[in-house]
This record gives sequence, structure tokens and C-alpha cells, in this order.
Amino acid sequence: MKAEIKAVYRGFQLAKNMNVRNLWVQLDSLTMVGMLKGDIPWSKEHETLLSICKKFIQSQDWIVKISHCYPEANQVADKLASMGIDLVSSCNVFSSPPQEIMDLLYADSVGAAWPRVI
Repeated sequence: MKAEIKAVYRGFQLAKNMNVRNLWVQLDSLTMVGMLKGDIPWSKEHETLLSICKKFIQSQDWIVKISHCYPEANQVADKLASMGIDLVSSCNVFSSPPQEIMDLLYADSVGAAWPRVI
């Protein structure tokens, strides 16, 4: 949970620095979505970062949509997170997509379906 909160926080920081003010944040954690929307209370451990994230969301300068998606619809983010484990820096900004995610981006662009097995 802590890693996901930090990722959302860092995403908001990057968007602010890049002057992006219209965001759609999709998360595959229903708990995280609930905490950001205020539907689920958060623990003291996460209070500082979540409070900052809520300020970003509630700011008049921003349009932020928070929604849940299943992991099958979040494969690019999952791949980037897996790649991040091996990176030296705590934050990397790519000027173009890494080669490792190009097939996933193409699948997204053509509307490939990823059936959910239940």
C-alpha cells in the first residue's frame, strides 16, 4: 500500500511540474481508490502522503478523476512498476516509452481485449 501511495503522490508531483492539470488516475487497488475518494479511512501510517494527495485532488487548479481498473487493464503500469524495481534512481521520467512496453502500448492502441479469468 505504501508503494502505491508514493507512486500516486509522485505522479501528482510530476503532473504539477509538467503543468498537466487534467488527470485521470486509474488504480487496480480498490482500497487505494476508496482512500483517495474519502470512502475508506486511512491509517496514521499513510496519513501524511494521503493528505497531500487529497489536496492535489481537491485543488481548484486541477481536474482529477480517480477510478478503479482491473490489473488486466493496467498492464503498462504493472510492467513499468516491475521495471522500476531494477532501476537505480527512485524516479525516472522517460521522454519516450521504453522498448519493454511497446507491445503493450500497441495492444492498448488497437483496443485489444484482455479477458478476466474468474
